Amino acid sequence: MQSNMHIVFLLSEALRQLKDVGVSKVRLTVDSTNEVAKSLYKKLGFVHEYKRTNLVLHFKSSR
Repeated sequence: MQSNMHIVFLLSEALRQLKDVGVSKVRLTVDSTNEVAKSLYKKLGFVHEYKRTNLVLHFKSSR
């Protein structure tokens, strides 16, 4: 859990610095099954905005 404390500290500091330079909104994308990350971001004040469905395309060369 020590590493989680370091992550929280670093993210909190980054968010503080962004706020200090006038950034008013930060968005991030989290895998919907990653409960640990979602919990961490919630503790930092992030709120669920919407669920996005990703479109994954595969390019197949005709050569």
